[in-house]
Amino acid sequence: MYIDLGYLLGIGGVSTYKNTNLKETLKSIPLTSIVFETDSPYLTPEPIRKEVNEPKNVSIICDNLCAIKNISREEATRVTTDNVLRMYNRLN
Repeated sequence: MYIDLGYLLGIGGVSTYKNTNLKETLKSIPLTSIVFETDSPYLTPEPIRKEVNEPKNVSIICDNLCAIKNISREEATRVTTDNVLRMYNRLN
């Protein structure tokens, strides 16, 4: 699997769609392998799918992942921020 190779998975608006199969998959992916993305201006998350997607909507994606994984927003933002920093070799 890509995670075993050290890749991070970008989770976007599709993860919020009612008919997605990603929810079960996201439960099994370690939070340390996830980063958030907006796919802006496309793939706007639920419940605002009819709008143009913007980076500010990443909070909706984060909240959705928190519900799926039963974690706090603080934990999700801390770990995914560390993931991005690690990806860019900026963490100790």
